[in-house]
Amino acid sequence: MTRVSTRHTVGRTPVTLGDRRGSLSRGDGMHTRRFVVAVALASIGSLGASPAGAAKPACAIDNARTHTEYMTLQDAVNAAAPGATLEIKGVCAGSTIVARDVVLKGVATKAFGPATLTGANAGRVLRVNAPSTTTVRGLTLTGGNTSDGGGIIVRSGATARVENSVIYGNTASGFGGGIEVFPTGTLTVTNSVVRDNQAASSGGIDSDHGTVTVVSSAVRDNTASGGANCVAAGFSCA
Repeated sequence: MTRVSTRHTVGRTPVTLGDRRGSLSRGDGMHTRRFVVAVALASIGSLGASPAGAAKPACAIDNARTHTEYMTLQDAVNAAAPGATLEIKGVCAGSTIVARDVVLKGVATKAFGPATLTGANAGRVLRVNAPSTTTVRGLTLTGGNTSDGGGIIVRSGATARVENSVIYGNTASGFGGGIEVFPTGTLTVTNSVVRDNQAASSGGIDSDHGTVTVVSSAVRDNTASGGANCVAAGFSCA
């Protein structure tokens, strides 16, 4: 099957992509898919660059409200009250499910290096369930590998905000190598990069009747092995 490497060119003027309706197989039948994207794009600078430096120590998470420390992000999320900010240091491996309003804030330090969440090529990095609003801020999400939404999946009725972050090197055997948005899910990507992700369709971001807004961000160099032009462009448009 031919692989298509893509680059999404960005500019400053907000653009609303027109609806295109079609059918794509998602394994459980044929789905009519609509993708509405509001795009206000600018240059990103050095987001996504791999900094030189020392090896990264293990993961550490601190609840900024209670000052309780955790060794895994899932434990920190499970214990967090709605509205909590979880400060993440180092490289945290594993798949995390969030079902409450939290801010996942990366904190880069000399000792820990850049804050990273990795699926370690063994599962999805982050799943956002309804009715939560989850903010991902200052983090790199990589190494996700699953059926849909290798980096992040936004379930129906949930909201995810990705800010000043990098989503790269994730894989989905179906839709949305970087991010997948389910019906009535909402995603906003701001000052971030979605790059070098892979999927059968929509290598970068895929939406199945969800709402996606991309502001001052880049969606580039993602790969869709299915090969359709609109899908290969990084966004779903069918």
